[in-house]
Amino acid sequence: MHYLKVIDRLVGASLSRLMLRPAQMKIPSLPMNRLLLIRPGGIGDAVLLIPVIRYLKQIYPTSSIEILAEKRNCGVFVLCPGIDRVLVYDRPQELGRVLFERYDLVIDSEQWHYLSAIIARMIRSRIKIGFGTNGRRRLFSHAVAYRHDRYEQASFFELLKPLDLELPAEDFAPFLTVPLGGQHVADDILKTFHDK
Repeated sequence: MHYLKVIDRLVGASLSRLMLRPAQMKIPSLPMNRLLLIRPGGIGDAVLLIPVIRYLKQIYPTSSIEILAEKRNCGVFVLCPGIDRVLVYDRPQELGRVLFERYDLVIDSEQWHYLSAIIARMIRSRIKIGFGTNGRRRLFSHAVAYRHDRYEQASFFELLKPLDLELPAEDFAPFLTVPLGGQHVADDILKTFHDK
């Protein structure tokens, strides 16, 4: 992880300036068959992205939703029904697989670092949405403003605005589904603390 941040800092901004901007286009109202969401970073932001994924599955119930995550947060997405495949971008073979596929929509949910935006730009998709912070703006067909004063889950829903969807009211109810086997393991762990 440390190496990715160093690479991002040293070459990310320069490389992003060399890449051509994707064409601005009106997003078609046609169904989206293949969606890819990119979520690098830690577990907390990964968990807060799950309501967006669940909402996209409601809107596009027959679509295939894939996640490109990191080793350190990919396990969170196993707990989200509706995700068809989780790939890890710090595993070169899985990143390569994504770069050779075609998607109807790519959403990069990273807020600041360049590498995920560069990856989004390289993926074959006409619609690329991401936060327009720093030089990242030029790598998306639809850049969205990012605000520090918003709850991160609400910021992630902002990424859906270019799709012209009616966004749900902010609802911060529990949304992480823990499988029954995981619940039993957690109960057993908690019992050891109560028995002491």
